[in-house]
Amino acid sequence: MPVVTGSGRLPAGTEGPKTRPDALTFVCYVRGNVQILTYPVGVVVGLLPVVVELGAPPRPASLLLDGRPSCTFVSEASTCVVDLGSAPKVHLLELVRKGPAGNVVERAVRWVNRPGAAEAEVQTRTRCPEGGSRCSVRVGWAHPERLNPKKISVGLDGKRAATTRNRDVSLDVAGTRGAILTVDLVFPDGRRAAHASVLGGRVHGDEDTAITANLDAGACGPDGPAAAAARRRAAGENVRATERGEAEIVVVAEPAAYGALARLVGPAHVVPKPPDRVALDDILRKAGFTVHVVVADQRLSRGELQPKEPVLDALLETLDATPLRPVRLADAVASAALHVGVPGKRRLVVLVAAEGAEDSSALGAAGVRAYLDEIRVPLAVWRMQPAARTEWPEGRAIATVEDFRAALLDAKERLDCQAVVWTEP
Repeated sequence: MPVVTGSGRLPAGTEGPKTRPDALTFVCYVRGNVQILTYPVGVVVGLLPVVVELGAPPRPASLLLDGRPSCTFVSEASTCVVDLGSAPKVHLLELVRKGPAGNVVERAVRWVNRPGAAEAEVQTRTRCPEGGSRCSVRVGWAHPERLNPKKISVGLDGKRAATTRNRDVSLDVAGTRGAILTVDLVFPDGRRAAHASVLGGRVHGDEDTAITANLDAGACGPDGPAAAAARRRAAGENVRATERGEAEIVVVAEPAAYGALARLVGPAHVVPKPPDRVALDDILRKAGFTVHVVVADQRLSRGELQPKEPVLDALLETLDATPLRPVRLADAVASAALHVGVPGKRRLVVLVAAEGAEDSSALGAAGVRAYLDEIRVPLAVWRMQPAARTEWPEGRAIATVEDFRAALLDAKERLDCQAVVWTEP
C-alpha cells in the first residue's frame, strides 16, 4: 500500500483526519474513452493501485509509468499496482490505446505528487465574442469524492480577477487578450487543483498551447520580473508573460516549538499581547501574503489564516493544543510543499524546528528535500534550539526576539524576490 502524507484543511488548533491508507478513485465513465480513475491522496510513495476504465465496449490499453510500460489491460478487470519508489517524486501515469498502425489513438494522463494536478482536476471553457470587451469563463472540475470547491480564484497575468463559488465568471479583457488565465480551486477537504491557459488568444476561446509556470527566485527589485524573463529568453525559451503573482507561506512547526516560542513572545493566551508579538505579526500581515500553519503531529493538522489574523497567535494556539508525540516532521514538510507548490504562485515553506521527539515520518528528510527541489518550493529552516534537526539545512538560529524579526523579514524578502515566468514550447 502507498504511504500517504496528505491531510484535510482545518481551523488552527483542531485535529485533522486520520492518514488515508490508500488512493481514492473517482468514477467518471465516458463512453468509448479510456480513463484513469485513481486519484492519489497527498504525497504518495510505495505501491499504488491504479484503477482504469477501458471505455464501452472495453478494448485493450497499456499503462505507462514515467514513459515506461507497466501494465496491459485487456478486460474489464482493470486494476494494476505500480511501484513509485521509497522517496517522493513527481510521476506521470499514462493510459494509452494504439491503433492498428501502432499510433496512439487514445490517451489519458494522471500526475502523481505534482502540485495542482494530482488530487483533483480543473478545466475551463472560454468564450470571447469578437469585438467584445469581456470574456466568459466556465469552470469545471472533478473531485474523487464529488465535492464542489469552496473557493474559485481566477487571475489574469498574476492579478486576482475574481474570487467566487460560481462556475461562470465574466472578465473584462479590454487590452488583455492573450493574458495568462489561472484558475485555482480549493475544496473543503483541503485538496487543490490549478489550471493555466491563454485567455482569448484566438478570439473565440483559449489558445491550444502548453503553458508552464517557472518560479524564478532571483527577481529582486522593480526590474526583477523583466530580468527573469530576459534570462529565460537568452536560454532559448519562449516567454509568454512574467508577473509577481500572489504569495503563500506555509509554516510547519513541530509541537515542541511551543515552549521556545512562548519564551520569546509570551504564551498563547496572554492578555494584553506583548508589543513584540504585535510587531512581529505585522511583518507578514502587512505584506499581504496568505499564511498556512501545519503542525507536524500524527494528523498533520493544517489551517489557513485569514488576512488579518495574527500569525503568531494562530501558531501558538495550535501548538498549545498539540501533544508532543508523535512527530512527523518530514511528512509535514512534504505535505506543505504539495499544497503550496501550485503553479503561478510565489511560495515558501518555513520549518520551525525544536528539540522534540524522534521524527517518526514515513518519508526521509533527504528524499523530501529532493522533492522540494523538484517541484521548486523553497525551504527556510528556523531553529529554536541550536542542534535541532540536523538532517535539515542549517537555516537560522532563533534565540531572541530580534532573531525572530530578522527571520520574518528574510522570509518576506525571499518572496519579494520571486517572480513567475510563463513559457510555452
